[in-house]
Order: sequence, then structure tokens, then C-alpha cells
Amino acid sequence: MLQGVVCFAQQKSFFEAFPADSLGIKLYELYTTKEGVTHFTSSVGIWKLKGHQFDGPSVGTGMLYDDKGNPQDFYVKARNYLAEDSIRSMAQGPDSIFYFVAHDNFFLWRPNGEVGGWGWPPFNFPKTSTVTKIWIDDKGDIFTGTREDNFYVVEGGAIKYLAWKGIDFGSDKDSNYIVTKAGKNVKQVIFQPGTGVYSFAQDPADKNLIWIGTNRGLFTYNKQTGKGDAVEPVNKTNITITEIYTGESGSVWFSTLEKGM
Repeated sequence: MLQGVVCFAQQKSFFEAFPADSLGIKLYELYTTKEGVTHFTSSVGIWKLKGHQFDGPSVGTGMLYDDKGNPQDFYVKARNYLAEDSIRSMAQGPDSIFYFVAHDNFFLWRPNGEVGGWGWPPFNFPKTSTVTKIWIDDKGDIFTGTREDNFYVVEGGAIKYLAWKGIDFGSDKDSNYIVTKAGKNVKQVIFQPGTGVYSFAQDPADKNLIWIGTNRGLFTYNKQTGKGDAVEPVNKTNITITEIYTGESGSVWFSTLEKGM
């Protein structure tokens, strides 16, 4: 969680403080998209900063319409997801599709990281512990960390338009959105039972190798083999990895809750 006042620096001569505390708003996560828009989640929904302009949560129901303007499904419960508390995480894919996860682990997306409507996912995410982090690799695979159930992978789940090819959807008995036909497979990967996952990063040299931060230290996951390995023995690595940076060849930087960088 972000504490107190958040400052944004767009240029050397521009700093602006957002008075979150005085407004009674809790801030959670920042994410800057390829379009240069900074999104931040809060207790009152998703806000955007572009240049010097702040925009609050927009109002919408998430209802899908056909080319004649008619709702495609009258029975799906309408919610104003963008203005709800505790959006869990955000991530942008290689073709600019922008995903975020609501407080009840429901996934939503926008066609880009700046403007446009938003829609429902091409998969049914299983009942699990709280989502802690989502991340999308350069092939459009969605990785989802959870607080206690390790992580999940949706291959091709963030490839714009193609991910929804042939999919049918509807509603369950409680009027919640569900995919009813040809949904993307959601695969769970377990390092050890009860492991929480908080960060992901792609290896710069081997694109099939994913670095993963957990509450039991640093792991790697090979997409081709499906094998996960602890970088250090788990019983010797009692640290929580919160973020990972792999932008420098031959080096992996990571932050921890207990021991800094």
C-alpha cells in the first residue's frame, strides 16, 4: 500500500502532490502504461494521470453490446468495477491490452492503457485465495500470483481479439459473468503448498524463463518444461520478494519486505 502523499514528477520543473490522506483515500498500486498514462488504484477505484491532468474513476456497467446497441446478455449482474475499492493489480500486454483485477478476483480489460471501454475475460478464474499480482509476458500469457495458492497461467489470455475467438459467455445462477464455451485454460503451478506469489519478471536472455518472487524466496519457472526451482533452498530463504527487475544482462535485482534490496 502507498502511504501518505504521493508525488509525481513529469518533468524536472514539475512536481505535484496528491492529497490522498486529507481526502480519506487509500492508494495501493501505480502502473504507467505504454501510452504514458499512470494509473493508480485506490479505495475509491482507478485514477489516471496524464501530463498534469488527474481523472477519477469513470462510471460504467461492463455490459457488452452488439452492433445494433442491444445488450448481449440481459442476465449478467451490472457493477461499476472501476469505482470499487481494492483493485488488486494491473498489467499491460505486448499489444497494449490493459488488464486489472477486482477485489473478488474478477478479471477485466481495456483495449489499451489510455482510453476506451472495458470488457470481461476469455476465461473463468477458479476460486482461490486473494490475487496479489498479475503480469503479462511478451507472448500474451497472463501470470497471476495469489496469497496462498501459488500462481496461475493463462496462455494467450492477453492476445487482443484472438483470445476471444469462438468463446461464448453467459451468467451463473447468481447472475455473475461466466464463459460457457471455449474458454482459455487456467493452469495452476505449485512450488510448495501455501506459497504466496508477489512478483514476476522475464529473463532477458531466455524468454521462457520467468523469475518469480514469493513469501519463501526467489524462484524460477521454465515455461517449456513447466518446472520451478528455488534460487536458494527454501528453508534458508525466509524472505518475501516484492518486486523483481531483470533489465540488465546478467543481473537480477529484487526487493524484499525483510532485508531491503
